[in-house]
Amino acid sequence: MCGYPTNAGCVSTGTCVPTVTPSACTTGVVACGCFGPPVEYGCNFYPGYAPASIVSPDPCTDAGAGGLADAGGGLADAGDSSIIDASDSAPE
Repeated sequence: MCGYPTNAGCVSTGTCVPTVTPSACTTGVVACGCFGPPVEYGCNFYPGYAPASIVSPDPCTDAGAGGLADAGGGLADAGDSSIIDASDSAPE
């Protein structure tokens, strides 16, 4: 699985990271993706990495992007196909 360091910003380079066993999680973050769609990380993904490059590790609070609000209180994904998460293929 390819992962991008969450603290490297949009210049991050993908690297192979171990696959994490899916689990119930409420501590995920939806960050602003560098290439458009929001990116969910923190749950079911290797710690310190996201499935795509993100602007910063802070939650994305742009309510205009697919109706996302402050993700600090929990996951905003709920199956939203416009959010990149661990089940998606990361762009290369």
